[in-house]
Formats: sequence, structure tokens, C-alpha cells
Amino acid sequence: MMREMAPGAWHRYISVENVALDSFQMREVVGALGGAGWCIAPQPAQQCHSRRLDAGMYIFEGILDDNLGLQELLADVLGLNVESINVADYITVTEFGGMGATWEQSGDACRTWLARR
Repeated sequence: MMREMAPGAWHRYISVENVALDSFQMREVVGALGGAGWCIAPQPAQQCHSRRLDAGMYIFEGILDDNLGLQELLADVLGLNVESINVADYITVTEFGGMGATWEQSGDACRTWLARR
């Protein structure tokens, strides 16, 4: 899925944790969210990329828009109707630093969280 950078996009860190997906489904979600196909950014460092913390949790950094499209993404992965998807039933998403945090604030919050983990 190739996406263009949306007007509401900014450089930030998020975590995605598996709640109820099997390993294949989680790999599909991570593959769809990660990599250069998620967002077209002007600098390579701003392309969305991920690090795996364990089998069910990943941290993503990059320019991401307000609407990550998770409901649509999960519907595609699970083969379900978009209206029937409640994202929280399948994955937990943490926005490091909160919505609208600067890249530095988001990165600091992510590193603080990792240090306490």
C-alpha cells in the first residue's frame, strides 16, 4: 500500500502490541505499517521503520499521519468488514508523547518507556 504524506502527518514514535492476532496476522500488520510503502517522506530517516521488542510488540518511528488506517488494515488482514473491526480488540497502539508531540518529545517518551521496561 503506497501512501502519500497527509497534511496531518508528523514524525513520531508509536508502539503496536498484539492482543488477539495469530503470528501470521501480526506479521501482515507489521509489514503493512513498516517500510517505505507506508508513507512517502522527504528524508530516508523519516520513512516509517520498526524494531521488534518481542514476538508481539513493535516500535515504529517515522512520519505517520493522524489516521493510521488501522481499522482498514485489520479488516484487510482478517478478511472482515471494516465496520465490524474494533482496533482495540486486536492490537494496542501507544502514541509516545501523546498526539501532537514533537519528534523529540515522542522520542524521549519512547526511550523513557524502554528504559522502564
